[in-house]
Amino acid sequence: MKIRSLLALVGLAISFALPAFAQEKETVDPQIRQQLDALAKKFDEASNKADAAALAALFTQDAVEVAPRGTGLRSTSA
Repeated sequence: MKIRSLLALVGLAISFALPAFAQEKETVDPQIRQQLDALAKKFDEASNKADAAALAALFTQDAVEVAPRGTGLRSTSA
């Protein structure tokens, strides 16, 4: 009976502790957030104008596009 009570107490302790850990959030540095917002704005503007050169300027020389199906480096023909 003591073991059952001990397990119940441990279970309760864990159930109360988990929501406290779940509420801890990693916050993004405000300066990085501003840089990301500015980059997204530039991307949207270039995309809306269909300006391929401006879009390309937002990426590095060795950028790799990652799509839901993968990196796009693989051949689609099988």
